[in-house]
Amino acid sequence: MNKLNKKSIIILTTIIVVIVMVVMGVILFSRKEINNEQKETPYINDNVNDIGVQQKYEEKLKPKSITASVPIFMYHFVRDDTGDYEYPENMVKPETLRAQLQYIKDNGYETIYKDDIGRLEYFNKPVWLTFDDGWEDFYLNAFPLFKEYNMKASYYVITDLIGTPGYVKLEQLKEMKESGLIDIQSHTVTHPRLATLNASEVYNELSESKKFLKENLEIESNVICYPYGSYDDNVISISKEVGYQYGLAMSGGVYHSNKHINVYQIPRIYANRSMSIDTFASYIKQSRVYVEW
Repeated sequence: MNKLNKKSIIILTTIIVVIVMVVMGVILFSRKEINNEQKETPYINDNVNDIGVQQKYEEKLKPKSITASVPIFMYHFVRDDTGDYEYPENMVKPETLRAQLQYIKDNGYETIYKDDIGRLEYFNKPVWLTFDDGWEDFYLNAFPLFKEYNMKASYYVITDLIGTPGYVKLEQLKEMKESGLIDIQSHTVTHPRLATLNASEVYNELSESKKFLKENLEIESNVICYPYGSYDDNVISISKEVGYQYGLAMSGGVYHSNKHINVYQIPRIYANRSMSIDTFASYIKQSRVYVEW
C-alpha cells in the first residue's frame, strides 16, 4: 500500500512539473513574440484625426530625420454677411469653410494642432487651420462644422475682448476646449502691433494673456499669434522668456520644416473670402511628410 502511495505521489508530482513547464514555456514564447512585434512593427498612421494624437507609439523607434511641408491657413471671421466691415475679405462664408473641410476629408488630409509640428512623423498629409481674433461667429458658424467633420482647429483669442459684444464668451471657450477639437491659444491682451511697443509693454501683452488662459481655462498656452503679423527680434526674445514655444506670423506661403527653422516665425496662408476651392486645393496639395527611420 505504501509503495502504491509513493508511486502515485511520484506520478502526480511529475504531471504537475510537466504542466508548470508547459505553462512557463507558453508565457515565455508569448513575451518573446510581443517584444519582437514591438521592435519590428513600424508606426502605422491609422487614426491621426481623432481627438488629439495618441501617444501609444512613444516607445517605438524615433525617426532619424523628418522633412515636411505643411499648409497653414489663417482665417478671421466666418460669416455670410460682411455688413459695413472695413475688410470684407477677412470674412469667409460658412459654405466656403464647409467645402474646404469636405475637400480635406475627401482627399485624405489630416488636420493638426501646433504641438503636432514637433511630431510630424505621425502624419502623412498634415494641414493646420488657424483662426485669429476670437470672434463669436467662429463658435456659431465654424465650430459646428469642425464637430460635424471631427476635425481640429486652432483659435487665437484677444483676452481683453472675451465676453464683449460680438466676441466669444468664456463659457463658449470652455465648451470648445472640452470638445477636444479646438486648441485655444494667445493673441495677446489688447491686439497691439507688438514691434511698436517697448519691452515692458510687450512682456505684459504676452504674459497677461497667457496668465488669463491658465487661470480661466486651465490652458498652458505655448503659441503666440502676433497681431497684424507684427514682431521683431525683441518680441521673439520676450516670447521665449514668457514661455511660448511657437510664434505665428502672417507672411504667406507653405511652412517647410527644413526652410523655416525658426519656429517663432511660422508662415501662414491668408484664407480670404475670394479664395476658390481650386486655390485652396493648390496649397493643400503641397502637404507632405518624408520620414527616415
